[in-house]
Amino acid sequence: ADYYLLNSTKDSLFFGKSMNNKIKKKIIITGYLKYQKWWINKILSTNFKKTYKRFTILVVTRPVRNIKKGDFSEESYNYLVSSIMQISNKIKNSLVIFKTHPNNRGSENKLLKGILSSYSQNKWKIQNIHTLKLAKKADICISFQTSACMDCLAVKRFAVEFWLNKLDYNFLIKKNNKHISVFKYFGLVESVDSKKKLEKLILKFKKNKFSGLFKKQMINFSKLNKNNININKLIKLIETDA
Repeated sequence: ADYYLLNSTKDSLFFGKSMNNKIKKKIIITGYLKYQKWWINKILSTNFKKTYKRFTILVVTRPVRNIKKGDFSEESYNYLVSSIMQISNKIKNSLVIFKTHPNNRGSENKLLKGILSSYSQNKWKIQNIHTLKLAKKADICISFQTSACMDCLAVKRFAVEFWLNKLDYNFLIKKNNKHISVFKYFGLVESVDSKKKLEKLILKFKKNKFSGLFKKQMINFSKLNKNNININKLIKLIETDA
């Protein structure tokens, strides 16, 4: 390769023993280019309706994975979805938008529709357009432990992670004898692990009592993007060396 575009200096660890001075000279730290305003505006400018005119909860999911103990089970998936719908049913004029994961979307949609069939069709939608567009329409975003929570923060939406950490702990980080996601570790999400905690959090959010937590999320999100290189500067740099 002529260049290696890395999100941060920490990503250079992936080169392992193959790292040398020749590779180092080709590395450009870009930050997350997909979270620059020019890219976000490009996505939001096409076929975009700003709001649903209801209290809208966006849920970004991930598919079930039943391979070994600690994986994300179908039972857990059912609990998360059902809990969200039961909470939404208590909120007047609310809507839940589910954004399913691109991997195994067919099988996940089938499972999700089966769970949602018990609830009024007026209370939920399944949509597969870009997460940035859906998050921009939403009032609050709930993540099933997925990087899509960063898309929500990119359009300045409060991000909640709803995940049964004691049961579905594979791929999590262990800190102070507790399993947490990498997103919680970096302070990008407010994490809850029960319907009761989620309901309490959402109701407090509706009363505008989470401005401090949201401010911290945005500060932590900005820290991850502090090395963002302007796209025009990047193009000029590459063209100059070409």
